[in-house]
Amino acid sequence: MPLMYLLGAIHCILGYLSYKFLIVDFFRKSFNFTEEIPYYALSMMKYGLMIHMLMILFMYTNKRLLTPAGYTREEHYRPPN
Repeated sequence: MPLMYLLGAIHCILGYLSYKFLIVDFFRKSFNFTEEIPYYALSMMKYGLMIHMLMILFMYTNKRLLTPAGYTREEHYRPPN
C-alpha cells in the first residue's frame, strides 16, 4: 500500500512539473493569428453543415439502422384492444 502512495506522489510531482514547463515554453501568444483564420473557419462551417445534413439524411432513410430487432408493422399499427 505505501508503494502506491509513493507512485501517486511521483505522478503528481512529474505532472505538475511537466505542465509548468509546457505553460512557460509552449503556450505562448501566437504572432501569426490574423483575421484570416476565423474567416476560413466560418467558410469551412458551411461545408461541414452540408456534410452533416447528408449524414442525417442517410441515417433517417436507412430502415435497418433505426428499426428495433423484433419490430413488425402489423403489431405496431394494430388497433388497441
